[in-house]
Amino acid sequence: MKNYIFLGVLAICTLACSENNFDKLANEMANKFSAPVIDIKEFKTEEPKGKLVILDARELSEYKVSHIPGAKHIGYKKFDGSWVNKNISKKDKVIVYCSVGYRSGEIAEKLKKNGFNAYNLQGGIFKWVNEGNQVVDSQGKATANIHGYNSLWSKWIKKGNIKFTEL
Repeated sequence: MKNYIFLGVLAICTLACSENNFDKLANEMANKFSAPVIDIKEFKTEEPKGKLVILDARELSEYKVSHIPGAKHIGYKKFDGSWVNKNISKKDKVIVYCSVGYRSGEIAEKLKKNGFNAYNLQGGIFKWVNEGNQVVDSQGKATANIHGYNSLWSKWIKKGNIKFTEL
């Protein structure tokens, strides 16, 4: 049931929004959850008081194509938080991202409710690459490929900056 609701929200937003409204879409996705949102500029320039941890809430097939350098894969569908509880201090600043911000918003909200200093990256990896930031593949090498989630969502990736890969 949860997957059908998620897919419905995705389909409606994709059909209702034009290409010029990516930021509006990303804000709508992020604001569905209580976890605070951090924008890319703040994320890149802010000096954390402690350790900074970047978590990728996409599925493993998406993560393997490319991810933000230094990000750890935690997934979405089978996320249970045990790795996070064992490996991350509640004092650390945790940035969670996905493609646009919906899945990461849900995960960041769960982490926040469990006492973590968690934030949802506004616009996710799509905004990250659209602003010209680097992503790396599963070998840690810079790549121009990105998993577009599906053909409806891939329209939000600026084709001039990144190649589309759908697995």
